[in-house]
Amino acid sequence: MNSHSTNDANKKSNHSIHLYENVDFRRYPDKDHLTCDTGSQITINHIYGDAIYLIYALVRHGVLSMTAHDYKEIIEIFDISLPKLSKENLDKFYDLLKKTVVNNSALLRFMGDELTIISNETNTTPRKISSHFFFIMKILERLGSNSRKVEYNIMLSDSNMQLIQYTESEHPFLKSPKKIKRRSSMVIQIPPVYISDKTSSSTIHREIIHTNNQSSIEIQSLQYFVDCDYITASDMLYLVNNYYKNHIKILDYSIDPDTKDIAVYSYHLLNLNTIKILTNSLYSKDFKPSP
Repeated sequence: MNSHSTNDANKKSNHSIHLYENVDFRRYPDKDHLTCDTGSQITINHIYGDAIYLIYALVRHGVLSMTAHDYKEIIEIFDISLPKLSKENLDKFYDLLKKTVVNNSALLRFMGDELTIISNETNTTPRKISSHFFFIMKILERLGSNSRKVEYNIMLSDSNMQLIQYTESEHPFLKSPKKIKRRSSMVIQIPPVYISDKTSSSTIHREIIHTNNQSSIEIQSLQYFVDCDYITASDMLYLVNNYYKNHIKILDYSIDPDTKDIAVYSYHLLNLNTIKILTNSLYSKDFKPSP
C-alpha cells in the first residue's frame, strides 16, 4: 500500500460514483469540480472495456495531465480497430502516454467491468476482439509504475475473475503455434449460454450450461498482442499481475470526515450481514491478522 491508505479517516471522502452522462468522451474534458486533491477519493463507474472512457475520466479529474492536442491524438489511436493497428501506432501511443504528468494525490476506485464489452442479448452478431483491453492495461501501468505511483483499487467482478483464473492456469498467454502478423477476419464466435430454472421444493436452482470452454473475447484480445509480437507472453502476464490483479478487492470503503458515515463499495450487492459473515470467517481461531 502507498501512503494514501483507504483507512485514513482524515481523507476527504466522496461517496458518489461518477457516471459522466451525456458526455462526448472524444472531446478534451474540462476539469471536474472533484479534482485530484490531496487525500481525496475518486470512484469511477464501470468502464466496460472502453479506453476512451478511462482516459477521459483520468484527465477530467486531474489524475493524468496532457495537452488537448495529445488527447486528440491518443483518441485517434484508440479508434483504430484490429487488425489495422500497427506497431507504429503502438509506439506513438507509448510516447503520448509517457508524456502525461501523473498526480498521485487521490485514491482511485474502479467499480469493475474494466474488461467487459457491453453486449445486447438480442444481438446475435459475433463480437470482435478489441485493442482497448490492452490500452487499459498500459494506462494502469502508467498509473502504477512511475515515480509518483497512484493508489487505485479495482472491485472484483465477473470479468476480472475470469482473467485471474486464466493467469493462474498453465502457460497463460502462450503464443499461438502459428505466428500471426495480421488477422483480417478476427471475429470470435461466443458460444451461447443456456439458462434453465429447476424448481425443487421451495428452492430454485439455476443451471448454466456452456457449450465449450472457449476463453473470453477479453482474454483473446490480450492474446492478440502476444501473437503479433507486440509484447511477450511473460511481459503480458507481468502487466496483468502487477497493474491489474494486485489491485483487485472484494470490498472497499470510505469514511466521511464530517459525518463519519461509512460507504461500502463492491461490484455485487452485499448487505451488512454478508460482510459480517465474511469478517467472522476471516477472524476465526485459525486466522491470525497481520500486526
